[in-house]
Amino acid sequence: MHQEKTWAGERVCRAQSASRGGAIKYTAPSFVYYPLFRTLDHPANSQRSAETSIAIVINESAKRELIDLYFAHVQPTYPMFCKQSFEQDLAEKKIPDALFNAMLALASRFIPVTDVPALLGSLYPAPWDDFARLAERQMQDQEDKNTPILLNDIKAFALLTLYEYTKFPGRRAWMMVGNLVRMALSIGLHCLDSGQQSLSLSDFELEEHRFVWWTVWNLDSAINTLTGAPCGIESDNTSTALVSTSVADFTAGKSTQSTQQFLPVDSERIWKSAQQLLNNDTEDGTNMYYLAICHLRHVMAFRRRLYTNPTPQSARHLTVLRNSLSYMRLSLPSWYFEPARQLLLETPDKHRLRLESLLILLISQIHVLEPITNTQLADIMRDDDLGNWVGCISIGEDIAAIFKAWRPGYFTGADPITSTIIWYTTCILTIHTMSNFGQFDEIPDQRLVSALDLLSLALDRFAQHWQISRILADALKSLQGWAWVRLGLSDIVSLLSQLRVPIDPMKQDPGTFNMWQIVEQAASVMAEIDGLSSPRAQRLDTSPAKPGV
Repeated sequence: MHQEKTWAGERVCRAQSASRGGAIKYTAPSFVYYPLFRTLDHPANSQRSAETSIAIVINESAKRELIDLYFAHVQPTYPMFCKQSFEQDLAEKKIPDALFNAMLALASRFIPVTDVPALLGSLYPAPWDDFARLAERQMQDQEDKNTPILLNDIKAFALLTLYEYTKFPGRRAWMMVGNLVRMALSIGLHCLDSGQQSLSLSDFELEEHRFVWWTVWNLDSAINTLTGAPCGIESDNTSTALVSTSVADFTAGKSTQSTQQFLPVDSERIWKSAQQLLNNDTEDGTNMYYLAICHLRHVMAFRRRLYTNPTPQSARHLTVLRNSLSYMRLSLPSWYFEPARQLLLETPDKHRLRLESLLILLISQIHVLEPITNTQLADIMRDDDLGNWVGCISIGEDIAAIFKAWRPGYFTGADPITSTIIWYTTCILTIHTMSNFGQFDEIPDQRLVSALDLLSLALDRFAQHWQISRILADALKSLQGWAWVRLGLSDIVSLLSQLRVPIDPMKQDPGTFNMWQIVEQAASVMAEIDGLSSPRAQRLDTSPAKPGV
């Protein structure tokens, strides 16, 4: 049995740690309060003083509702706060304005649009952006003063990074996650359990630091796997244990004695780690969720190396990764892979987190099965491209089937990055409907039709609160506008080369495809079959109004 402790109003002065050495140092009080209406005295900020003096005034009732929305919808996936402690610190004006405004930026996403004027007034039609911009300016003030980085600074910047990426998955948010990682590394969050530091932290505070670290790690993993870039955090450079407390208990101010479990540094035998974690996981399954993300990180890193620096061992490693899911199915209880909730074993939160973990494991399997788009590598691997593609479609249908067991309330508590899995899977299945060997028009595959419908509905539900989901949903509509095109396997492989970077942060329209080269080839073939004399005219007559999907 794990020893459980309750933390209610406990306060350990962070300044005591300053003289203890180690990577985590607090040379000033942990909480610095900045009034919303303030005058900047830093010379470099004189041009920004007018902007930063603008504040958003909200009454106590609105503030209370926004705090409740944050803890109901953001905290479950990115847990960094004990609610009772947070509220006490807020009442005592110990929560920095930048942190509080970053929290409000995310929380206000969950206000029904029709209720915004009544709650916050008519001056703020998009309060999420107003809160985020204000938090950003306040963070910049701190950066300009070059003050020591505190845990609250990392919390604030993590929330701003999440806000920016879910608003628009572009270059700005991608750069922000790199800065976030460096901030966390600078105060030693990556080596809390290395045994090389003398930390004056209570057990609860140490667990709090772990939760913040894994939130940073989660953001680093999600954003960089989607951008096709190396993650900023190296797996073999981390000596911070996984959390041992459920999110609900942590939020309530409770901590469990650390079990000192760590994520594996590679996915060679990921199923063994899964067995161990499942038997010793937190009550809500948080660490199995992190293990699924860890596996996805390794898969995407391998695919990147497959194109940039392949080795003679690449074929063997690819086989190992492709077998990982099968090994996990054999090593874990059969119920774990069943989407239905296990009523005697799972709370709704634990069920949701298990479904999210399954989605990540399944999308990882699609990534390792996708036909290799490098012809030289394909010859070396001697892959069955058609067989692998059919395998991708089957897994995509399994992903869609998970949403049959997904409850409506899960959408507001799930990680918004989950919507990118829905988008990617829908891309794969939509491309398959355009294949000349899928026979979609002649004999519709009802399972495929149902899968696409489920995924579309799920993405729309995420889009009610997260702008990234709306952007990706619109990108899918553009792709579906090319449904008249018939693709051969070589065309599909060519399209998949664009998905090597799933969401390119340098694109003006993330999540879109450049179809014109494929269309020109397909139109040429169609023209030959139909005996048309002008392939270009045929293309212009039937192409969607918006080119360059």
